[in-house]
Amino acid sequence: MDSKLKIFVVAAVTHNYSETAKLLNITQPAVSQNIKSLEREYGIQLFTREGKGLVLTYSGEIFLQRAKEILKKYKELEYETKILSSVSEGVFKIGLPPALYYGIFPDLSADYCRLSPKASFIPKIIESKDIEISLINKEIHAGFTHSGTMLANAEPLMEDTLIPVCCQTLSKVEIFDIQDVKLIAYGKDESTVKEIASLFDSFGIDIGRLTVISKMEDPAAAIKFLIQYGQSGAGSIIPAFGFFWYSQVRKLLEEGLLKEINLSPFMGRPMPKRFYFLNEEHGNEIPGFRKYVTNWFGRNLK
Repeated sequence: MDSKLKIFVVAAVTHNYSETAKLLNITQPAVSQNIKSLEREYGIQLFTREGKGLVLTYSGEIFLQRAKEILKKYKELEYETKILSSVSEGVFKIGLPPALYYGIFPDLSADYCRLSPKASFIPKIIESKDIEISLINKEIHAGFTHSGTMLANAEPLMEDTLIPVCCQTLSKVEIFDIQDVKLIAYGKDESTVKEIASLFDSFGIDIGRLTVISKMEDPAAAIKFLIQYGQSGAGSIIPAFGFFWYSQVRKLLEEGLLKEINLSPFMGRPMPKRFYFLNEEHGNEIPGFRKYVTNWFGRNLK
């Protein structure tokens, strides 16, 4: 890792060479020399002095953004190198609740197999409550569960939230009455469907009285329908929405293909949450998998 960049980033936070030296366990002259070296190398001034403190220049602000990006890449490189030193080989069966199967698992498994090309996964949809028996019977090598059904040796990974989303064409109105929008329903995720029904019940709303514009086979199909519905222009005439876990739609929200919608009955009220865990009943069945999964969730979803 480029030590000069690290010293600069810490100095940009502390605004003080002495404090930076203490935090990095180096001398103050070493801090000053490294900053000057960066300034000479790139031909810019990074700091100005105000009293006893340091203030970033405009060039320093821009440089700081890029330095952080580079240090992040160094960290990822360091981590992936460690994974490469203990690559896995074989075919592994993974048990997944529908929300993960139709959500983030394709990304996670693709990243893992990129680093371990001799490893392959067979994902199997298993409701969280049934993961334990599948592990005991050795039907799967590892399984994911969510809060309420965690096992004794479970590794906590992330918190997820159920949110209502609509197509991006609904951008001018911020709050909708539940009766003014059409619901996109889906199956193949029994526990989430129950969570949604329970949410409506807790507010005294009969979900059966809502207009269902379409009922899709699974969450992935429902999300695809919602995007295409919005892109067709119909979404601006007949608003449609669906409930999905944040992990399932995070990228689509960031890309602007979907938008979180405010529904008046739920405004300011807590939405259902889940905590996911990784379970391996018979020890470390997949070398490096537990460590990789924990880090992957930390980098991508927390």
